[in-house]
Amino acid sequence: KEARKKELKKNKKQRQLVRAAVLKGKDPSQIIEEMEKIDQM
Repeated sequence: KEARKKELKKNKKQRQLVRAAVLKGKDPSQIIEEMEKIDQM
């Protein structure tokens, strides 16, 4: 259960980053790179 909470938190952070990146007009490939970086954290 604890792991699931962590996963949800991470997903939320990812979505927020993607949204922020989209607002800044970043291209999708950069967004995907950022998400991969987050996954390695």
